[in-house]
Amino acid sequence: MAAQVYVKARPKLENAGRHLSESARDAAAEHDPLKDPLGFARSLKKRAFPPEN
Repeated sequence: MAAQVYVKARPKLENAGRHLSESARDAAAEHDPLKDPLGFARSLKKRAFPPEN
């Protein structure tokens, strides 16, 4: 049972991981996480979790 759930969820989990990695990379290009951690966090939040309309 658990194996079936994993097989079904795996593509979504991998896609979410790629999306989060890309969002973090883009946010880091915009705000240096070491010099501006708050700006980085805001940018990452905006990119990873865009507001729903």
